[in-house]
Amino acid sequence: MSRGCLLLAGSWLAGSPYAFGICWASPTESTTPCATSTFPCWARTSARSFGRLQFEAGKLQVERKIGLDPLRVMAALSRNDTIGLRIYDITLSGLSGYVRGEMAPDRSALNSFLERLSEDDAYAFTLTDSVQAEGAVRFTLEVGRR
Repeated sequence: MSRGCLLLAGSWLAGSPYAFGICWASPTESTTPCATSTFPCWARTSARSFGRLQFEAGKLQVERKIGLDPLRVMAALSRNDTIGLRIYDITLSGLSGYVRGEMAPDRSALNSFLERLSEDDAYAFTLTDSVQAEGAVRFTLEVGRR
């Protein structure tokens, strides 16, 4: 009886590293009950991707409730070369908002800034008003989600 238990425990200890080595070396999406009980890391692999989906879904739900994120809007505005840009006011409410500021020295600098903003994946910026001022162009942008 004692030798049988030792033999069983020894074979389990000898085979476990081999089984886990196979599991970590080539994870599959198979999460059948047999595979999950035999190779627990397969269950962890699928749980990681499911956890990531849950995280992304939670982010979307929060964004729907909160609306536009002011820090992400400011990051989108300052992502590119913004020499001459001065922002005076950012007003966000729900899923839209307005940005008021000025771009120096002229309208061509504002147009190139708007072209760079049009490449943003998260937000859509639309010029609603622009007025030539001394040494700069004052503008108002409408901000919304893409």
